[in-house]
Amino acid sequence: MAVVVGTDEAGYGPNLGPLVITATVWDAAAALPLDPGPWAPQRFAAGSGGGTLPLFGDSKRLFARGGGLAALERGVWAALAVVDPVFLHGSTWRALVAWLDPDRPARLDQVPWYAGYDRAVPAELSPGAIAQTAAMCAAECERAAYRLCGLRARIVSEPEFNAGVAKYGNKATALSHWTLELVGAVFATIQDTIQDTEICLWSDKHGGRNHYAALLQHQLTSDWVHVREETRPRSVYAWHEGARRFEAHFLARGEQLLPVALASMISKYLRELAMEALNNYWLAHVPGLRPTAGYPADARRFLAQIRAAQQRLGIAAPMLWRLR
Repeated sequence: MAVVVGTDEAGYGPNLGPLVITATVWDAAAALPLDPGPWAPQRFAAGSGGGTLPLFGDSKRLFARGGGLAALERGVWAALAVVDPVFLHGSTWRALVAWLDPDRPARLDQVPWYAGYDRAVPAELSPGAIAQTAAMCAAECERAAYRLCGLRARIVSEPEFNAGVAKYGNKATALSHWTLELVGAVFATIQDTIQDTEICLWSDKHGGRNHYAALLQHQLTSDWVHVREETRPRSVYAWHEGARRFEAHFLARGEQLLPVALASMISKYLRELAMEALNNYWLAHVPGLRPTAGYPADARRFLAQIRAAQQRLGIAAPMLWRLR
């Protein structure tokens, strides 16, 4: 038996809004090869109007600003409903965040634009469509001999991001620490329930970093971490704990693998909803303000336009503007 944990983030580059990291957890009947064959996101598609639409893929390609959330929601809500049928009927932003990360709503409430924010989700998908895509997703997973069994996420708010960058020295190292903290929590749950297995971590690379052995050694194991490969395309590591064999793969194009692609999609989805909260908050204080996605050039425009309101509200820069 094998367990695969896939991770990816959304919001690494912007100056505004949160960083979101997600882990997806999969049971496989046997150790499956790390290649886009059995794990290709393209094998999952849902019918629509006589054609088919992808359920999973690189979130940057699925989501286009101004085009709505539907392309992300098809796969995200199929996955949520496969793991927990409660999501067949939709939910709310705060309930979804609490399900993915129970400690997060209280932490987010310390940031003015997230405090009290809520909305019904999904935004553009009916319960019938959720049920249809979830059933298709579960059936295709069964044919491929694996099963989606868990989802976890961490929303790193702007002040938390700044504190982490100050602590670790740069945002790439901070991202690695936050990701491996999330993975460590997932591994702890796995190890409580499974005795003999192979556990694989598949992750998109963190800011182009090629070396992860020391981070893995520090955060995930007391065993010696063996370096198998450290190249630009991939960095591969292995270690043992009793009968369990662990492997970690950090990949330059991790979204070619379903566990990473889904993590990317959930992270992007949560971040886009968080950006809605941020934009709504500032629009209420600066009528006519054009929304921002938070990326550097437009973020500076946005910051200049809200500066007077920011000063009036007494919101300090580290609460809003992320260090790079």
